Amino acid sequence: SLSSAGVISGTPTGGGAASIDIRVTDGAGFTTIKTFDLTVNAPTITVDPATLPGGQEGVAYNQTITATGGIAPHHFHITGDVPNGLILSSGGVLSGTPLEHGSFNVSITATDSATGAGPYSGSRSYTLVIEQPAPTLGTVSPTNGSTSTSSTVSASMLAIERRNRR
Repeated sequence: SLSSAGVISGTPTGGGAASIDIRVTDGAGFTTIKTFDLTVNAPTITVDPATLPGGQEGVAYNQTITATGGIAPHHFHITGDVPNGLILSSGGVLSGTPLEHGSFNVSITATDSATGAGPYSGSRSYTLVIEQPAPTLGTVSPTNGSTSTSSTVSASMLAIERRNRR
């Protein structure tokens, strides 16, 4: 809007350039029209958080992604090496149960609801680390029937060593 003091104000819902005509009438009734070029710059869309927390294979994962700048609501999209079992909702919730472990490079894009020259988008790249499940140990028992058997489980979890003493 244009106030009587000549101030243009408001919240643009879209970007782009336009020519506007402003008419001014003084106290004596003289009128003039002046054309102005008005440019509304594209907003900066920022995707947060700055980093994604890690997860664990086979364990439920849930992280909310947010966006600032532009016109809400924002819609979200993920590209890249997304771990099997995870999805990103259009509302920005990354969730599911990862079915694999490793480091995954993904990019999340937020798109605003601007009209005019919009909509506008912003992206952030992430490395999402999904850890391997922790190893579990079962019961170790001798299988040869010996009564003086001791079993040792190595700390590296790579092998089980069994020693028999007679």
